[in-house]
Amino acid sequence: MNLSIGLSVVILLVLGACANPSISPTATGRMQGRVATRGQDVRVEARLDDVSSRVVAVGTDGRYTLYDLTPGAYRVYASAPGYQRSAVSGIVTVQAGATTTAPDIVLTWTGEGVASAMLTGTVRDAATGHPVEGVYLVVACDPSEIVCLGRSAFTNTEGKYVIVSIPPGYRFDLIVGKTGYSNRSVRGNVLGVDGTIPLDLALFR
Repeated sequence: MNLSIGLSVVILLVLGACANPSISPTATGRMQGRVATRGQDVRVEARLDDVSSRVVAVGTDGRYTLYDLTPGAYRVYASAPGYQRSAVSGIVTVQAGATTTAPDIVLTWTGEGVASAMLTGTVRDAATGHPVEGVYLVVACDPSEIVCLGRSAFTNTEGKYVIVSIPPGYRFDLIVGKTGYSNRSVRGNVLGVDGTIPLDLALFR
């Protein structure tokens, strides 16, 4: 899945705890990790002990590296427009002369304050063309990614569904299923913002 939030800023707050002030400033370490947002022009801001602040670019794979960190125990937080602020569970310990890999930071999409798209359509029986009620549709997680929207819906009596707040540029896997029909998966890509993306579907028995 591809998440692109354009010129948005991902803020990574790194708060030092239990750092040893007796260690020489030249005896530093690195921290690397991955956040759930990805895309061109995404930036990460790192703050150490609320004193120094650095901005690094997030790669297309969502990865970041923080250099020249004073050895110690850190708490790591991340946030981005349209996402709920999240944190690494527990602390991340940085040692002098070493690179520490922090756990992945999974940001939950809320869509709050960010332009998004709405996925909507009608599900019909492939043989009869009649609308199918009670079909479950879910925007699925890609096993290779750490992003999960958790957006889902059921069709109504007219076979219609609506899934709101899809991030712009989000490449999704839509899983569709109902008892008595074969499940199907549809891959798409939401390109617009603040718009309606039509997607009609047919189910086979």
